Amino acid sequence: MISVGSCLFTILSIEGSSGAAPVLDTTRIAAQIVTGVGFLGGGVIFKTADRVEGITTAAMIWLTAALGMACGFNRIEAVYWAFAVGVCVHFISTWAHKLVDRLHGPGAHKR
Repeated sequence: MISVGSCLFTILSIEGSSGAAPVLDTTRIAAQIVTGVGFLGGGVIFKTADRVEGITTAAMIWLTAALGMACGFNRIEAVYWAFAVGVCVHFISTWAHKLVDRLHGPGAHKR
């Protein structure tokens, strides 16, 4: 939903500015997408007494919005690369987190 919404807003900002008497800046809506999605991402991050959780989820939300914006700007090659890098980074970070838990124990952060 985030990606589709970002794509639609981007397409509408491009189409809305075409043919207008004064040239409108299509990046204004894109900037508002980044701000709004950043706000959504901030809402999923929370801190407990000894941990901060939700950062990966927030990053994925932001990446999803960026992929939608890139689709809206017809930058499909950038979408492929960003998606591939995002998936690789996600799997590597998940693997590293599991490795640290295995080496230090899952409750190591509580010490």
